[in-house]
Amino acid sequence: MAKAKKNQVNESIEKIQGAAKKLWLANLGAYSRSYDEVKKRVEKLNDDSQKLFTQLAKEGETLQGKGKGKYEAGTEKFEAKVSQLKTRLTYQSGLESKLDEVNGKLDKLATA
Repeated sequence: MAKAKKNQVNESIEKIQGAAKKLWLANLGAYSRSYDEVKKRVEKLNDDSQKLFTQLAKEGETLQGKGKGKYEAGTEKFEAKVSQLKTRLTYQSGLESKLDEVNGKLDKLATA
């Protein structure tokens, strides 16, 4: 009878050990799958981020070209306006000096 109980105990221990081993192996399998899944997602994320970076760089280059063109056109317009203002100011200051000259002559005539 003691031998039968000992066999039962040994069988129970073996079952528990077998279940524990299966549980350990299942955990290893779950870890392996999780690792593979995370690795795939990280690789995909890395590829996607590189593609996005390349697209953004191309868009930035396009915008820079457009912006440069607008800047140059704006600069040309600005320089033309400044030139016009300089011409007007020069013309007006020329008129002022001529008016001063005429006023001087009128003053001389008035006093003579």
